[in-house]
Amino acid sequence: MVTVPVVWRIGLVVVAAALPAQQVEFTTGRLADLSCRVTLATSPYAGTVLLEVEVRNQGGVTAEPTVFTCTTGIAGEVHRVERCPLPHGNRVGRGVGAGSQRTCYLQIETAAAPRSVKVELTSATFHRNAPLEDPPVLLGKLRQDAVVHGGLRHAATLVEIKSIVPEPVDVILRATYAEPDVSKGLLAIRLAPAEVREFAFSRRPLRLGFGDHPGTDGVKITALEVLDWTLVKDGASGPGAGAAGMAPFLQAYERWVRWTEPWPSGEGTFIATYLRSDRADGRADVIGGTFLLKDVAPPILDQQGNPDLKAREAVEAAVDAAFADLRRMSPAELQQRHQLSVADTARFLLEGPGWEGLFGKLCDVADGRIVRVAPADRATSAWQTWQLQPEGNGYLVVGRETFEVENGRTPIAVERRAYARQGRWLVPAHYRLETRRGSFREMVEVTFRCGPLRQRGEQPAGPPQGLGIDEVRKAWQNGYAWSKDPVPLRARFEIKTPGTDLIWQGEKRLIGSLHLGEFTGMRQDGTGWRSCTPVVEKKGIGPELQARLAQAIEDRLRLLAWRDFAGRLPFEVAFAGARMLPADGRAGTWTVTNCEFEEVEVKDGLIVRLRQAGGQDRRIDWQKLDGTMLPVRVTQGEAKVSITWKRVEGACFLPTDVRFEGLFGKQWGPETLRLSELSIRP
Repeated sequence: MVTVPVVWRIGLVVVAAALPAQQVEFTTGRLADLSCRVTLATSPYAGTVLLEVEVRNQGGVTAEPTVFTCTTGIAGEVHRVERCPLPHGNRVGRGVGAGSQRTCYLQIETAAAPRSVKVELTSATFHRNAPLEDPPVLLGKLRQDAVVHGGLRHAATLVEIKSIVPEPVDVILRATYAEPDVSKGLLAIRLAPAEVREFAFSRRPLRLGFGDHPGTDGVKITALEVLDWTLVKDGASGPGAGAAGMAPFLQAYERWVRWTEPWPSGEGTFIATYLRSDRADGRADVIGGTFLLKDVAPPILDQQGNPDLKAREAVEAAVDAAFADLRRMSPAELQQRHQLSVADTARFLLEGPGWEGLFGKLCDVADGRIVRVAPADRATSAWQTWQLQPEGNGYLVVGRETFEVENGRTPIAVERRAYARQGRWLVPAHYRLETRRGSFREMVEVTFRCGPLRQRGEQPAGPPQGLGIDEVRKAWQNGYAWSKDPVPLRARFEIKTPGTDLIWQGEKRLIGSLHLGEFTGMRQDGTGWRSCTPVVEKKGIGPELQARLAQAIEDRLRLLAWRDFAGRLPFEVAFAGARMLPADGRAGTWTVTNCEFEEVEVKDGLIVRLRQAGGQDRRIDWQKLDGTMLPVRVTQGEAKVSITWKRVEGACFLPTDVRFEGLFGKQWGPETLRLSELSIRP
């Protein structure tokens, strides 16, 4: 057996032994088999509570606790405490063996009474090996000196610590302080494989953490004890270990809709609004212009007028961001340029450059989709949640909200996106980003109109061809479709929601007025209106909340436009370059190639089903009103939008009641939108 020497210090006695080098077999385990209780809680110095927590393991494999959640007697105070830093997967150390118990050591920053603290084990990894009982580090002699921080000298204790294992190791130490007063507390360190490093401890931290945390500067440590340790093992076997454990993340990344290579080129127009709170006149910049997409180059902008530098830069960044999700790296490139690892259950760590606009390298996956990201070094103090929308067999990100602990429940950045179809390509239709820092606010909003897109070397798409063209064209043009003549649309609105979607800020019923400038319909290409001005009527509502709720209302209108079949593209555009053939043995059904649809079904002279490339069906139900066939329900997977129509003037019909169900999963909604007092007169 190959062994490596192990030496560690317990008190003042140096002990030598041997730690076998071993392969680790990781496996799945049950968190329910683990329980914990606080056996000792003290407040060794002001602002902190030190905890000894007994963890019992009633399962059949070794458990490595990784994350605890602590609640205190102070209402709403919750602490997430990590026994080891990321990654949390592939951990082996002083774990809890099958059928045994072990003491873990935690420290939280709180003014609460120690006895009021409750602890719950919320995450662990499991393996079939025995716990590592021998500490994997050697502590040298303590030396008292001083270090300089911010131009000030602080007393410090220096110690050389040596790792004697060939893996990264994380260690929790207990320090005995003589200064700033006599007390004890926890310190956490990380060492690279076989690393020898001199640590300068100059701060007594208020909480356990593998990083720089608040505390008291200037310390004198008289003793250090090794309490706990975990190693990060590579090349492990078993479910969830190594590269195999990244499959859920890679599958979620692949399902996230993006452009296929080579990226298409094209051009279009945009109109942008930029506003910041520190502008003396309080006015917004309105900037129009054109954009050019050329292969892999960032969008090239020609901004009209003379916007100031800040406005110009904000608009350029917004246009880049609007296209970034679609123009991000492929799954293969992601794996080539990053080191990927399992950080925790359903949490994955990317070490590398990331894709453009990525807020953090720590990604949470749920239901086969990426739902949350956070910086790896600030996972408990900053994070970004994603709002998703199904698209075919995949999904789109249509919203992001970024939070920091110090700002509480109010996000520091809110991003909203809407997409449209341009032939077989998805393109941005609308992008909005609002950021806040203290009293400073900044908002940039861009509406796009994108022209035809073509891949490198691709010839302009010709007219659709095939045996089913005439019948499908006739059905496509049958039934109600929006007029192209722009009109001003005014209405009263009432929105009812369960209040569970964060976009509504907890509101369950909203009423107010709505004005859509240059309205031409709820169009799938994103060109249905030039401006949207909702006004929420609610006492005590401030301008910031008014603006966010107004954006939420426009967001729902764009969700309607995305699904309303009356806003379909012209037949020659939707099926440009397509070829149709009758489906074998199915009357009224055609298979389609070179198109965003792979199958079309016609019944009673109307389109009733479209199968998108990838295999998901979009079904359309029709109803006659005043002699006109109107699309009253569109169903795609779990998502369903139901529409009640009303004739307003002449041949113009407008929706009066819209019900949204399951748009972001079967548990979402329902939400209803009611429009009344409709007018399209100038």
